Amino acid sequence: MSTRTRAATRRLTILNSEPLSVAIIGTIGMDSIHVVERMPENGESLNAISMRRLPGGKGANTAIAVCRASRHKPIPGDDADQEGEEVAGETRQLSPGEIGSNENNIEINIYMNGSVGNDKIGRILKANLVKHDIDVSGVQVCNDDHSTTCNVFVDQHTGQSRNLGYPGATPYWRPSEKDSVNCLAAGKRPDLVVVNLGISRQVAENIIKVSHRKGVDTILNASPAMFLLTTTYRSVTHLLLNESEAATMSGNISEEFSGPSLWERAAKYFIDLGVKYVVIILSKNEGAYYATQEGTTGQIEPEKLESETKDTTGARSTFVGTYVVECLRAKRFGEWDIEKAIRRAYLFSTRAVTELGAQESIPWADEIDS
Repeated sequence: MSTRTRAATRRLTILNSEPLSVAIIGTIGMDSIHVVERMPENGESLNAISMRRLPGGKGANTAIAVCRASRHKPIPGDDADQEGEEVAGETRQLSPGEIGSNENNIEINIYMNGSVGNDKIGRILKANLVKHDIDVSGVQVCNDDHSTTCNVFVDQHTGQSRNLGYPGATPYWRPSEKDSVNCLAAGKRPDLVVVNLGISRQVAENIIKVSHRKGVDTILNASPAMFLLTTTYRSVTHLLLNESEAATMSGNISEEFSGPSLWERAAKYFIDLGVKYVVIILSKNEGAYYATQEGTTGQIEPEKLESETKDTTGARSTFVGTYVVECLRAKRFGEWDIEKAIRRAYLFSTRAVTELGAQESIPWADEIDS
């Protein structure tokens, strides 16, 4: 079959197929981003160079990354460029751009699950998700606490950030049905469930186990690190975590396990517990280390790009969201390639650090593929 014929077949498959769907569970919050000359020492007071408030939260960031990694940027002047509007307590849905003509592009329905406070911030956060064509029927409004917030301190020279968050409404979220995966996607069975830690540990573990039992693949974005029951891991299809999280959650916290020895030992620990694919996102621009149940391992080094790092806050969520798109693309076309998925995820996340803000910095598909 020629390349042109394969491309035509892919386009026909897309046209004749129902959209794929992903249910994402995690934090929805507002970031206060302070750009600083340097981080203050203990007991020291410094003034920030600038400050902006922008939507964030690992769950919401991931959802928006899925949207942008699978769609073209809206044309200037479209409704999608406007702020999401709240009308009579509801948000008006706006289109975020076309799927595009590339035969690799797929249509994805995105369902966000989390909690916001009954406050102005919560309404802004929901509207921002709707603006990106994300279903918010699983976003609960909490009357017991404020919306989740996070103070982000960004070093203007390196772009590295330190975060101090207040969980607020997030821990109050519960699925509407305990033994259902359909309730995470507006009553429909999702093709993939993504769990970001930060919600209740027991709730996270139950969702992972129920999804697996119902035959739905899962991605666990293990941030922030927390100890899970070892029986949970057999229900995890893809485990994404960084070196620190890998060390903590596998119990390999001594210095002798730093570097490749940590990657290999930690990955083997999770594989032995039943995880199908483990991806450890490495520090210092070293790429990622992966391991699979089939026994394949490797290190993927990122493509070196000549760009200035301004803010690393959204890099992880952009990586996860792009990885999600690749997982769904593989479900559509039956061509799972973990190395390709990691490379593409890194390409998007590398671009995301060149702008300020966890969500505004996430690139659209055509900005990468053009």
